[in-house]
Amino acid sequence: MQRFSQNSKTKKPGQQPLRIIRLQINLFNPTTPLLFDIMKSLILAAGEGLRLRPITETIPKVMIPLAGTPIIEYVVNALVKNGITDISIVVGYKKEAVMDHFGDGARFGAKISYVFQERQLGTAHALLVSQSALEGESEFLVLGGDNVIFAETLYSLLESSCHAPALLAKNEPHNVSQYGAVTLKGKNLVEKLDEKPRNSDGALISLGIYKFNGSVFDVAKRCVGRGELTIPHIIRELTTQKFGVRAVVTDGAWMDVVYPWDMLKVNGELMSSLLGSTAGTIEEGVVIKGNVEIGRGSTIRSGSYIVGPVRIGAGCDIGPCAYVSQSTLIGDNAAIGPFSCIKNSLVGSDSKIGSGCRISDSIISQGAAIGSNSSNTSGPCRIEVGNTYEKAELFGFLAGEDVVIGDGVVAREGTILGRGCNVAPLKVIQGTIPSNARVI
Repeated sequence: MQRFSQNSKTKKPGQQPLRIIRLQINLFNPTTPLLFDIMKSLILAAGEGLRLRPITETIPKVMIPLAGTPIIEYVVNALVKNGITDISIVVGYKKEAVMDHFGDGARFGAKISYVFQERQLGTAHALLVSQSALEGESEFLVLGGDNVIFAETLYSLLESSCHAPALLAKNEPHNVSQYGAVTLKGKNLVEKLDEKPRNSDGALISLGIYKFNGSVFDVAKRCVGRGELTIPHIIRELTTQKFGVRAVVTDGAWMDVVYPWDMLKVNGELMSSLLGSTAGTIEEGVVIKGNVEIGRGSTIRSGSYIVGPVRIGAGCDIGPCAYVSQSTLIGDNAAIGPFSCIKNSLVGSDSKIGSGCRISDSIISQGAAIGSNSSNTSGPCRIEVGNTYEKAELFGFLAGEDVVIGDGVVAREGTILGRGCNVAPLKVIQGTIPSNARVI
């Protein structure tokens, strides 16, 4: 890495000070150097993810693994691949999970520091408490840690000629009502950002990825003082100022997980690019088709049939005569019993699924135990989330951490079992069952 700047003695009267720029190898086209102003980034990762309960009762949303990688790690990798290695992460809820995973960042090719947001009051407040971590930076990135992105997505903003303040947007009209509408005036000037638009015709969605400079902290202070606690509040005030806010439109990948069933969809998209590898023991008579990754110390027992994309973690015991397929992710030290069938599901670490089970389109959290001959139905359903009901196009059931389900249980589509629930054998369950409940 090299820095270039012109000696201040050569600056002409009235000339704007020259910015320090950085020469960085372009990972997407190594023959072309990148010239980026951005030296530092701030990842917002303090929230819980209430709509993902009971999964987020024990880990923050940013640490949910998809295709075997925590969501926030995709964000860190995207920054590092663009040469932005000085990263601050705002942590709060279950902060130890994030800090233990990343440490000082050296393992990920980054230098990572942490900002503590003791009370999760909103993203504008998170930005304000991070001011000292960003002092001295002419421009910096601010982005959420709970969306899956790739290097190409950030590159769209970094290589654009738009100076701060700027935001990254995407043309996805069917999602505007869920993420907020960005309306432009002219080519790229943001006219307004509406979080709950009634009419979204022609609008873009905001990806929650921003380029700011130091002047944003004065605006953040005013917004927080008025009780306006999110970055969209900051953007709305900035649009009224002289230079406004510019939008950069990207066609790069951006995936959001709002509800548990979104985890299955995003995991499936990520698994489509899985490269197969085997580090475990494959017994005689096993059939493996497609891209299948098998972790070290795992055993796939005779007669089992695995159709990729499938990822099986380390230390797992699968079969004999088990069937696993369709973007299934199995965590470390999990066990799938004989003659069980697992399709399009997330099976957490240290979980156990007995013999003869039929599990599809479902999430089995860490440490859960499913008795033999249990099964689920799946399909479109409406699921209680907080005080509302949300529609899932396709979902089976969710078993929270350390759930115990007896033999012969049937879970109807849309069933949510909270952490630590215990279900007696031969029951038919449906609806939302709170944590630590017993079904007898």
